[in-house]
Amino acid sequence: MINSDNNYMNEADFSALLADVFKQNGIEKYATEENLHKFYRFACILREENAKYNLTSILSDEGIALLHFADSLAAADLIPAGASMLDVGAGPGFPSLPIAIVRPDVLVCALDATKKKTDFIAATAEKLGLDNVTVINDRAESDKMREKRESFDFVTARAVAGLGVICELALPYAKVGGRFAALKGENADEELKGAQSGAKKLSARIVGNEKSQLVYKTANGATSNTRRIIIFEKLSPTPSAYPRAYAKIKRSPLF
Repeated sequence: MINSDNNYMNEADFSALLADVFKQNGIEKYATEENLHKFYRFACILREENAKYNLTSILSDEGIALLHFADSLAAADLIPAGASMLDVGAGPGFPSLPIAIVRPDVLVCALDATKKKTDFIAATAEKLGLDNVTVINDRAESDKMREKRESFDFVTARAVAGLGVICELALPYAKVGGRFAALKGENADEELKGAQSGAKKLSARIVGNEKSQLVYKTANGATSNTRRIIIFEKLSPTPSAYPRAYAKIKRSPLF
């Protein structure tokens, strides 16, 4: 089980833990010395700032390593080399900041409507020396965001809203030929009902549906979390009517 005490590990122990978590989940190539150092610093910054204002309830060493860092990298290998990426509803930087750490070739833009979160992302990126990160403090459905439509090679969203809602918010920003990866949990099957026809209204189609079990095993037991990545390909520009006002999206999602 993931512990919740405040006896946090030093850098060497946390780096060993994170390297083990990455190895158990098939992403050990990202456990370089430089990356592990940045992830440790990120964990420290997250805890320090979380004491000032609530950013996350997951603060244990194992929780950060597995449910924040490893989980954020579930889609890292899907992003094309040198791509531009938009993270919709980035929160305190998941998955945008972990992806920016391990994929310095990717230009990461983190979008969130809560200023304290975009301020945190910007400050953390600066402290970690991540010059491939920009932030936008806005809502995906705002009029100001329309200039960003069809601008990104890759779009992500993690634990933001139901699939029918997040597709309408995210797909307008993918380039034609680009992709949107929705990082969902174990209940994704229910959300997928009608998804193909809903995606068609947004000028996209489902091209991938990957299910995996994020796991960390120790002598004391195992912690796991189901991760589902649903991938959409943008076929043509999304009709200008989308995204609608958020109240309309919530009241009447496309699927």
